[in-house]
Amino acid sequence: GNDRVDHGGAASSGHSWKAAVTSTKSQVPEALALCNSAKTRLVAQRAQLQEAQVTTLTDLLRQKPKTLPDCLLESGYEDNQLEDMRCVLSNDHWDDTPCSGAQWLSEWLFDGERWATLEAAALEQGSGGGAHWCFLCRRDFYDEWGLSSHEQSRDHQKKFRTWVWRLGRPPPSGSDAAASRASQGVAA
Repeated sequence: GNDRVDHGGAASSGHSWKAAVTSTKSQVPEALALCNSAKTRLVAQRAQLQEAQVTTLTDLLRQKPKTLPDCLLESGYEDNQLEDMRCVLSNDHWDDTPCSGAQWLSEWLFDGERWATLEAAALEQGSGGGAHWCFLCRRDFYDEWGLSSHEQSRDHQKKFRTWVWRLGRPPPSGSDAAASRASQGVAA
């Protein structure tokens, strides 16, 4: 019938290797988006974790293989938190390359509360008053060309990738900072 033989000699039901690879590649951006959304939620919830929850997860992350069993629910984690942690564990990435989500979870347990305050503190400090402000580097540039050149620098790119890896979303732009301060009635 419609069965074809692939290069390994096994019968297949009409699916080609190329279609399978294309399908897998198209799922990668979706998995990255899900992982980033999970990170954003977890960072926002980090301050609410109890010390026993942190200890339990830390102990599990030291074991091999890295798994997050349902027993975490007994230590006070909610279903949605466990689902988000599992999503990060299996879908984490650095600069669009898959990596171990266990590293992110460990750093989140240690530094997640501080991460949650980074954006708010920087927005509160404002944009330095300039139209060409780099939020990440806390610098103002004379013109758009200067800002654009700076954004292509190795140092800025590393800060950008680190921010996205930690918080699951890009940092606000300089105009976001100015808008935030304006909405609070604070002059830039």
